[in-house]
Amino acid sequence: MSYRIIDVPVPDSATAEPGWEVRATATLLSALEAEVWGNDDFAVTARQVAAGLTHQESTLKLRTLAVPADVENPTAEDVLGIGSTWIPLQDNTSSADVWVGTRPDARRRGVGEALWQHGLAQARAHGRTVLQAWTGYAAEPAAGDPDAIDPPTGSGRVPGQDAATRFALAHGFGLEQAERHSVLEVPVDPAALARFRAEATAKAGEDYELVSWGDAVPEQHIDSYCELLRSMSTDAPSAGLTIEEESWTAERVRQQEANLRDQGMHSIVVAALHRPSGELAGYTALQIEEDKAPPVYQDNTIVRADHRGHRLGMLLKVANLQRLATEHPQGERVHTWNAEENDYMLSINVALGFRPAGGAAAWERTLTERSGADAA
Repeated sequence: MSYRIIDVPVPDSATAEPGWEVRATATLLSALEAEVWGNDDFAVTARQVAAGLTHQESTLKLRTLAVPADVENPTAEDVLGIGSTWIPLQDNTSSADVWVGTRPDARRRGVGEALWQHGLAQARAHGRTVLQAWTGYAAEPAAGDPDAIDPPTGSGRVPGQDAATRFALAHGFGLEQAERHSVLEVPVDPAALARFRAEATAKAGEDYELVSWGDAVPEQHIDSYCELLRSMSTDAPSAGLTIEEESWTAERVRQQEANLRDQGMHSIVVAALHRPSGELAGYTALQIEEDKAPPVYQDNTIVRADHRGHRLGMLLKVANLQRLATEHPQGERVHTWNAEENDYMLSINVALGFRPAGGAAAWERTLTERSGADAA
């Protein structure tokens, strides 16, 4: 059977009524996430897909659908697979993120291959020479599992027989990094959080003051916050992935905030203000989705290199969990991902009660001149 790849059109605005292509994308994305994780915590809505497509200021976002070639006027029921190609526009301009997913009853029929070839062509058309992809799995292989694949970092394991793993390897990707997915049941015991906070506060000393905000960074902190985001792009463990330093401006931050707002996401942020310099030394953020109370998503946590050694990471995360319990008591669990080699942040999470719940694999492939290997 042959397939036709159609583009998901960019809506006229984030509030426009989503077309059938957007709704079909959200439905299949949600089903594929539930297949991996066994729950609906990572389901996406048509609103989120539409809002994401309308915000293309720093990344060109190309979404596609695969339908049978002989269906002239397809509907959502005809969609057999989805693809996405993310093209960074402001930095990392040699790279592209490519991902494909197929409906379970349409697998091993060439749907994924058709989507992959289309995504590869999109990346090439935009002059990209590095492809990256991420795959998720609900359980890390046990130590000694003969089918497990170890990343070059030596930290973590990836299931070798997972369908997404086999697809990545068959299409020329190499494993670069393993991430741990962890879940924390909330609220955490208030007495335990108070003890952790007191210990971390004593270590931090009087040079640091906690400040907090919600969906928008206060204007007086925006420049310092941009520096933290730049540090996040360079200081977070990235193993062998090709990642360049990101350039952040106040305008880019406001665009990111608008994207989250249009998707119905809200933030709880705590930052550490360094009193002597007046600059932010670090921050952590939690995100909550409207009309979806139980899951909470850990976003960035970063402490600038020149402010480490003061237990600021623990202090920030504890303070934000305390805010979460007060401001969003409906939350039941927090999801987070960390590079398996990030011992410091993992030690904080373990102390707070996060438990391992699977992980993700980071893949990369360097493109060469066009060849038959692209299909292999």
